[in-house]
Amino acid sequence: GESFNAETAPGNFSRAYIDFPEGNIYAHTNHYLSREIDFKDLGPWRGPDSLVRHQRMDKFLRTHPNAITVPDLQVALADHFNLPDAICCHPDLNKSTFEQFMSIASVIMDLNTNTIWLAEGNPCETTYREIAYGELLEG
Repeated sequence: GESFNAETAPGNFSRAYIDFPEGNIYAHTNHYLSREIDFKDLGPWRGPDSLVRHQRMDKFLRTHPNAITVPDLQVALADHFNLPDAICCHPDLNKSTFEQFMSIASVIMDLNTNTIWLAEGNPCETTYREIAYGELLEG
């Protein structure tokens, strides 16, 4: 299949940014990736770990370009590099409650089989359950 990244910003339709990834592989975290944005993205300022998590996942995906399996993605989403601000994010107990972040769920979707794998909570601590969603799409 094909993939693309769609990012939007407040305003009208002119604030929609579409990018087609190199090699049909795209990792995304919590900052804008489009080079076409016409404003200052404060995401990296607010959460600089987004840049590290993006680099980490992008590197993982590009080293598995031919056959990325669900178990591969489960391992990648449980990655603890840069703890506590890792892909699998855990609360930083040195910060106030309102400044703490954590992964509350992890989702893997297979668009070919209409299947979702869901881990409710940190993916390093929770078993993924398989959910078939094809019937929902039949209308």
